[in-house]
Amino acid sequence: MPAVKKVQKLDGDHFSLVVSLNGKRHEAVLEIMLQVPERRFAWRVLAGKPSEHFVSGVVSFTPRPVQRTRVTLKISPGFDGAGSRRVDSYLRNFKAFMEHLPSGKLENLPHA
Repeated sequence: MPAVKKVQKLDGDHFSLVVSLNGKRHEAVLEIMLQVPERRFAWRVLAGKPSEHFVSGVVSFTPRPVQRTRVTLKISPGFDGAGSRRVDSYLRNFKAFMEHLPSGKLENLPHA
């Protein structure tokens, strides 16, 4: 299961990302192409191995009743055969992360 080890803001729209997958370290430089705070952001990979572990896409957050949020993820094609399992794993990790954030703490996450 992939684990994010480090995210570093390089400048206003660029981030360095380090993840560990199957005991191997993978790095990429991501560009935030669009950001609407607490609603939507889109990114693309500028350097790294996008066809294996990193993708371009957009994630949007839609408020729902009873303090719930619908998360919609759209990614570019180009995964290898294990892509579907990898996306499922990423989404499960993201869901667990979000469920354990204290209420109202999204403003403390890094913004582009």
